[in-house]
Amino acid sequence: MEPASEGGPRHARQLYPHLVAEASLTNGPRVLLDDVLTLGGHLKASAAKLRERGHDPQFAICCGRTMHEQLENPFVVPVEELPDFNPEDPFGFGDISLDEDGFD
Repeated sequence: MEPASEGGPRHARQLYPHLVAEASLTNGPRVLLDDVLTLGGHLKASAAKLRERGHDPQFAICCGRTMHEQLENPFVVPVEELPDFNPEDPFGFGDISLDEDGFD
């Protein structure tokens, strides 16, 4: 996969199949660390991979956030809640209810 700087993937559904958890994980709380949060794809895919191995990360810390509008107070610590990524439903269709004709 090419890096994001060269247009590489940022969506969890593209990243998840390429993630490998090589080290054994000890018991205890899990916190994900990321340099910059853009769409959240890396965090969502990593959290899904950890859940697959029986560990449920509760928090993530990011050093920066891609923003398209300036914040009133850029030094405030914002808290965001990202929806979980489900590898069994990579496009999020489980949240859509369709009638018998296949329409919403």
